[in-house]
Amino acid sequence: MNVRCPACSKITRMPESEAGFPVVCVACGARYTVPRLRAVANTDPDSGGAAASEVGQRRSIWFRAAMVILLTLVGIGVVVGAVLTGRALSDARHPPVASVAARAGHALAPDPMQPTSAPVGRAIKVSSPYATSVATTQLTRPASRPSSAASTTGALPASRSTTQVAQSASTTQPRAIVSSNSKAAPIAKRPPIAPIQIHSTSLTDARIGESIKRGVDYLLGQFDPRTGLLESVATNPDSLAMGQDVLCVYALLQAGQAIDDPRLNPKEPLIKGMINAMKSLPLSTYHWETYSRALRATALAVYDRPEDRQILSTDAAALIRGSTQGGYTYTLRRTDRSGFSRWDNSNSQYGVLGVWSAAETGREVPDAYWAAVRNHWQQSQAANGQWDYYQGGTSGTHSMTCAGLASLFVAQDWLEPARFDGNVGREPFTPAIAAGLKWLEHGDNCINLDHGPYDLYGLERVGLASGFKYFGTHDWYRELAASTIDLQFGDGHWEGQPVAPGGDGFGFGPMGRLPRFMASNGPIVDTAYDLLFLARGRHPILMNKLRFDGFWANRPRDLANLARFASRQLERPLNWQAVSLENDWTDWMDSPILYLASHQKLVFSQKEYDKIRSFVQNGGLLFTQADGDSKPFNEFAAHLAQTLFPSYELQNLPDNHLLYSTMFKLSPIPGLKYVSNGSRILMLHSSADLSRYWEIRDDRNKPMPFQFGANLFIYAAGKRDLRNRLVSDYIPKVTAAPTAVFPVARLSYAGNWDPEPAAWERFSRWFQLNTGYGLQIKTIPLRDLRPGDVPFAALTGTARYDLTDDESAAVRAYVDAGGVLLIDTAGGTGPFAQGLQSALFYKVFSDRSSRLITPAHPLLTPTNKGMEDLYHPRLRLFAVDTLGARADFPEELRSGRGHVIFTSLDLTTGLLGTQTWGILGYDPGYAQSLVKNAILWTWDGQRDE
Repeated sequence: MNVRCPACSKITRMPESEAGFPVVCVACGARYTVPRLRAVANTDPDSGGAAASEVGQRRSIWFRAAMVILLTLVGIGVVVGAVLTGRALSDARHPPVASVAARAGHALAPDPMQPTSAPVGRAIKVSSPYATSVATTQLTRPASRPSSAASTTGALPASRSTTQVAQSASTTQPRAIVSSNSKAAPIAKRPPIAPIQIHSTSLTDARIGESIKRGVDYLLGQFDPRTGLLESVATNPDSLAMGQDVLCVYALLQAGQAIDDPRLNPKEPLIKGMINAMKSLPLSTYHWETYSRALRATALAVYDRPEDRQILSTDAAALIRGSTQGGYTYTLRRTDRSGFSRWDNSNSQYGVLGVWSAAETGREVPDAYWAAVRNHWQQSQAANGQWDYYQGGTSGTHSMTCAGLASLFVAQDWLEPARFDGNVGREPFTPAIAAGLKWLEHGDNCINLDHGPYDLYGLERVGLASGFKYFGTHDWYRELAASTIDLQFGDGHWEGQPVAPGGDGFGFGPMGRLPRFMASNGPIVDTAYDLLFLARGRHPILMNKLRFDGFWANRPRDLANLARFASRQLERPLNWQAVSLENDWTDWMDSPILYLASHQKLVFSQKEYDKIRSFVQNGGLLFTQADGDSKPFNEFAAHLAQTLFPSYELQNLPDNHLLYSTMFKLSPIPGLKYVSNGSRILMLHSSADLSRYWEIRDDRNKPMPFQFGANLFIYAAGKRDLRNRLVSDYIPKVTAAPTAVFPVARLSYAGNWDPEPAAWERFSRWFQLNTGYGLQIKTIPLRDLRPGDVPFAALTGTARYDLTDDESAAVRAYVDAGGVLLIDTAGGTGPFAQGLQSALFYKVFSDRSSRLITPAHPLLTPTNKGMEDLYHPRLRLFAVDTLGARADFPEELRSGRGHVIFTSLDLTTGLLGTQTWGILGYDPGYAQSLVKNAILWTWDGQRDE
């Protein structure tokens, strides 16, 4: 039949079997789908109208009937042959060729012994899976990507089937190739799979999540489902029981933001009923009013539901009125009976916490209140930097020191915008905060708790407010989370140290004579506080701010306020951290972004440069900013980029870069510079002081800097599956000896052959952890690749590269001798794939053809130990958004005893484990498994279908 191109009207003769399949016009290169038979007949000027159409249909029917009969006979012959030779048929997991081809979008191949006219420009030669002699067939398949997806992605590399230029019949004659039953000899029989077990008692994010869930189960069991209140409230309805109820509801709401538990959804009846019951409690009629009102305001602020705002505002107003010059006592009265003004620092801490929670939801709080709070804590600080419980204390306690620091950070957050003058070269903390932090960072002070879980929650508030990952040498969250989980009882509850004699039952400190049963916090209160500590500290880290000798924090509250904005927009709590340049770069991997800002020209040692480079090479992104629009720091940033990444240029970020629209479409666009490896941004620099607006919380009048910060995080972290605090993409070196070693070559050439230097090193560690086998990775120049050097070689890049004659000959000889060559495009968006496709398929292997690997191919199935079932390819979310949910498998080209495995999608960046937005590729987990399967499949002899 004749088919007319809808773009240029070129008429091409094609067999009727091509109806419904996509083709490429030989004249103009346009992609279109061959019309069905009725439509084709009407467009054929030589068809003779309706009569020709009927003849064509009758011929088609007879042709198809003959094909069915012929294929049936061939199938019977294959089965009989297999039985006679003792060959086992494929098991139920490997469907027959026809069904596999149908699932993969292929047309069923005709009998290999029958001559067929090849569709122009779309011939794909494969051997029959059941043939025992050399044979060639024609297999047709649709384009590997929908044309609509290809047209929207600009530089997106197309598969060979959609870009192959039609050739004349004289240049596309079928040639005999090696039968698919031939295979390369196994390198050496590999030993059994022996995954390396990680010690089960080590602290992991999964253990934290499980501990939180068990604690939640325990607390939920203490509530009466009919009333939504703690059972103790019914038996002892005083303010102590009511305060404990409020504390538990608050802990459950925070836990609901740290784990996926439908029971904790505030829209569901269970937790909704608890919130409503808590709101109905008469907290002003009993003794512990300050604690109870403050905790209720804090609990209601977690989700800030419209129906809760009236009670939240009422509690906040009572707390503001009930303060005594920034301090508080148990009841919201200014004086005792004698007229003497009283306060204690435990009540004072919670009073400020309640007002702060209301302010975070938008309630107006007078600046005079925050000034009074600041003055109270500054005046009550002891000379050694600590705080005591009592008025006039001269030494201090750990718990009250945490209370003082947390309260001063809150006051600074709300007073800073009013007094911010934009100056640089100032100390990051007020003298009172600096003195308290100095005491906390000394020796083991930070981990020597003196008031159990109540104290633990106070320390957590200081850690999150300051951003400090370490206090001194202690990674406070990791260390204390591990000990907390170890102290958990089997039913999920905690019961920490008893309070000192005279404790108040909340763990808030001495208050006089109390009933004997209140001598300790008890399991309910301790469990609530431990849950708060674990849940609030578990959240993802927005950015790590680099702390170094010099002015590293001209804007000390910038990331705290940006995290607040991003948390609200993403509806997911985010924390931030300050990390030290003195620590190893692996310690910075809690977050995908390292933030470096100052106004000075910095001087780093070579070791410090190496740390920053290693962080970036292992998947991180470096963001630098010139505080105060500093020219010296801009000069330093240019020097830093050249020192870290000499192969790449610091250049202007294009106005259409996706960073400007990952979440918000930015307007105006900030003038940014960047360094890219062709796959992802390595370094981003702002010569303008964007963080000054973060510092003063001005997201209403200046939304763009905040929106940029949120976009930057989404670009670096991805739009879903945000990793929690202790989840790192970094994999430490494996100390165990491998059970066997498999050699792998990374091929170098005169181009960007190594855009991700750490990818294969990380993958080798992951590979050994999952198999017990080691990888011996060596770099070999592409032109020097020799048959038998290594059984498996990997080739990647981002920019277009055309193979030289020497490199082409080396590749052909290597594959024909039994080598496996894996090729991908790092990042999935560069022109590397087009150049390699042209070189490989029209120069190196012009007498061979590729095909899509089918789902039943042994490379994608658990045919041997250690291999995974990769039947369903998984793409990154960005690739799904760009290409659609459908994903093709890589292409396979067989030549001699070896194979080429080719994909224009990214595998290399996936081996880093990073979820960087903008990568067109397989999901990192799938990419790792696919490369692992390819290596084991090569090791076992490259068995074909």
